[in-house]
Amino acid sequence: QAIWLRASVRNQGSRRRRGPPPVHGAPTFSFAAMGRSSASAKAAPKAAAAAPTKTAAQKTTKTLYDHFQGWTNSATHVRVSPTTGKTLRDTIYAEWERVLGGGKPRWGTLYYQELREEFAAECSITRRLTPDPPPGFAPDMNLLRALAACKATPPKRGPFSVWLQTVADRPQQPTVVAAFREAAKLRLGCKKQILFAKQVLEFVVRHSIDRHFPDTWCIMKEWADRVLLQLWISAHSSHKYSPREWAMLEDHTAMLGLVADLPAVRKVLAVQDTKWQTVEAELAIITKSSKVCQELWGGASSDLTATRVDAVIAQRITQLANSGQVLTKLILLDAKQKILAEIAALPNAGALDRKRQSVGVYRGIEYTRSVDGFANDVSFRIACLVKSLCVEQKHLRALWCEDVVVMKPKSVGDAVVDAALAAPADLARKSCGVKFAKAAELTTESLVELVTNCASSYLAVDSDWAVEQCMMASLTGTDAGSRLIAATLEEMPSETKAVDIQAAALRMQWLATQKVYQFAGTDTQAKCDCLARGFGRIADGRAPDFTGISGDEPFRPVMTRLQYFVRIETKDNAGQVVPKFGADALFFGYENAKTDFEAGKHVHGWSKLAKTYMFLMPNTAYLEEVQQFLAKIDSKEMPADSSSAGNKKGRPTKKNLKRSISAASDCEDEVDAKALKAAMKMFE
Repeated sequence: QAIWLRASVRNQGSRRRRGPPPVHGAPTFSFAAMGRSSASAKAAPKAAAAAPTKTAAQKTTKTLYDHFQGWTNSATHVRVSPTTGKTLRDTIYAEWERVLGGGKPRWGTLYYQELREEFAAECSITRRLTPDPPPGFAPDMNLLRALAACKATPPKRGPFSVWLQTVADRPQQPTVVAAFREAAKLRLGCKKQILFAKQVLEFVVRHSIDRHFPDTWCIMKEWADRVLLQLWISAHSSHKYSPREWAMLEDHTAMLGLVADLPAVRKVLAVQDTKWQTVEAELAIITKSSKVCQELWGGASSDLTATRVDAVIAQRITQLANSGQVLTKLILLDAKQKILAEIAALPNAGALDRKRQSVGVYRGIEYTRSVDGFANDVSFRIACLVKSLCVEQKHLRALWCEDVVVMKPKSVGDAVVDAALAAPADLARKSCGVKFAKAAELTTESLVELVTNCASSYLAVDSDWAVEQCMMASLTGTDAGSRLIAATLEEMPSETKAVDIQAAALRMQWLATQKVYQFAGTDTQAKCDCLARGFGRIADGRAPDFTGISGDEPFRPVMTRLQYFVRIETKDNAGQVVPKFGADALFFGYENAKTDFEAGKHVHGWSKLAKTYMFLMPNTAYLEEVQQFLAKIDSKEMPADSSSAGNKKGRPTKKNLKRSISAASDCEDEVDAKALKAAMKMFE
């Protein structure tokens, strides 16, 4: 303990000391000295000698850091000049030695620019562009003066721009090389200099430099591609042009022909943005040859290729399902390899993003899953097929939630699956059924958490457990809401199915007790409850309240089906029964009811139908006219209406008396029920 305490004290002492120990003879700082005058400060003894002058080696290191950032050690210490045989570092070091020896310095923008050109890489444009002067060649003096102005400090590119726009005849190859070397120095990220680069491209198009000097233009083609890409980015960010609009501006189409196949570009521009299938081959050609074309139409080309990939996978899996052969592990592996080989042969397939959405079909239900690469996509779809066949052929038990997820299973194919393939999946499903035995008591959030947490343990047993995971994940969220809406549509009337409003109200109450309702979200459940209450009110003769669901987009198919509750069957000229629905039924019945009413016939049945329709569809164009007619029917006492409350002699029937008694029994606060029953006997 004593040793530990002594060590602790030493450490604390070292922590209290800040900075190096004071040096004898060094100037000391005091707050009193802050108020001294400059004269007294000058009189104070100098603390140290003047800082030594930096050596040529130190200045060389700083020059390389300031003016050649981004250059590798190989470029500065290994690469030698083709004229002097020295490296860049040796050249700058010799210059500093000359300056420190009393020579006149030559530093400046022009000096460093010459060094960059001299020590550029072999693959750089300035090194690759080599003039090939014909006999008797003389430099263009206008261009010579323009290039001299570009090398001034600061550079003046106005004369160079004038020469590019005014030169009348096609220049010779050495003149073109000189112009290209100056163009290659432009900074494409600068808004002003990118305009000079555009003028260079216009100069090339105007004099057909790319066709007359193909070897020289081949060196500049990549530079031109970068210029066009920068022009597109600037125009799209400021003016929001579409690719087609930008390519049609000015002479952009001709400039695109400098870096891509011009006929293919024109053919792509001739089609609308939604008809890329007709130019699929041209899109593949131009997007491979140019970065700017890849930026303009790469998305369309990728979408076409992705559609082709999905079609290939779906077609081969359908053929596998209907092959009628016994599917073993070896056959499935061979089928997967053939599908991948066919995908690899598609044009532009390698440019697609590895992250893609795989759509597998399990017993007629589509499940979407994010996968990495084509191999995982094919594996997931094959697993969906194999497990569907296994369930149909009784090799594999159904998942615990399959009766909810797969409400109407569809036959997959006539292929036969080897029973050994289903063993791992059957074991995993058995264990999963035990774990989710009390799923009816789970909330939506706890169900999602349980599905996520148990996925890794089942993947260890069944490598294709992703199929079951997708099924259980679809129990909640958007899929669950869509499934409940689909179940609701099954209980609604349609053109081919007649459903009474009372029956629909009862079926909606039954639906609320099913699993498909339980696992749906609370929002969809509330909308179905609103629909069920509306049906009940219509059945009771009261107006429903569909305010919460009338404008809901997912519920639009349900609200469209409401018109089929109003159904009138008529006969055409051939005697065939033709049903009419909704507004058509109301208008047809209204015309017939007016005729019957004027003739003194009964229209009580149509009156009830019309009132039901007005509850369901309150926005009919001639609704006001129908309402006036209904009021006229109700106000006029007709024999049919008076006799409908009793028998043929006008006396009340026992059935109607019982209804009156039950209605009167609800008024227990005003009159005693027994007294009412006794009074009603007086009418028997």
